[in-house]
Amino acid sequence: SYINETIETSQGMMIVPFPAFLRLTWTLPGITITLPWILVCTLSLAVIAGLSAVPGILNNPAEWDSEHLLDDAALVGQALAVLASSSLPVAVVIHKLRRWRWLNPTFEPRIFPWRRAFEERLQETHPVPKACERGAGRALQVKELIDFWSHFRPFIKDRSMTYVVSNIIYPLTEPWQLSYAEVVGPKPTMWFVSHYWGSPFRAFVQSLKKHAQGVCRSAEVNGA
Repeated sequence: SYINETIETSQGMMIVPFPAFLRLTWTLPGITITLPWILVCTLSLAVIAGLSAVPGILNNPAEWDSEHLLDDAALVGQALAVLASSSLPVAVVIHKLRRWRWLNPTFEPRIFPWRRAFEERLQETHPVPKACERGAGRALQVKELIDFWSHFRPFIKDRSMTYVVSNIIYPLTEPWQLSYAEVVGPKPTMWFVSHYWGSPFRAFVQSLKKHAQGVCRSAEVNGA
């Protein structure tokens, strides 16, 4: 089966296995066309060779006899044979080399700079995180959760807490070996909230916002 839509992975990267990467796939309305890329290159080269000969034929038709055309066809055939015989080993080598990270030193997931910017904000508000005892003294404020969601919204989208924890929370807290509440600055608990990790994180934040608006009617709850 083929994936015919945009892929947004939660972690890591997608590597197309051999021999799937040797095929080119076009998705058209109602039909999917798949061709070996060697055939595509060969046909492309043949078309280019044929088009390049058209001006010469039109300008000097007398010089283009059948023997001349046969000689040119033989040269094109040899070029196509070389291309076809070398395409497979070259493709395999390129496929293997692309898996080496050092060949892609500029590659960086788009979320990395956003995460660094958020880390800098946390450092400004709470520069020296410290551990505290588990329990009622280690909580988050709703506005901190809304601020978190607002910053990472382009990446979280409709994803669940599983994505949020593995891709954002763990990287933010790993240098300190502390919980996220300790990194942000723990607050005393007023409401204990339990939630399902499989639901969209967006829905969780919006639920807390509505709860806060209902409980604190005189307060303004922004974001989300």
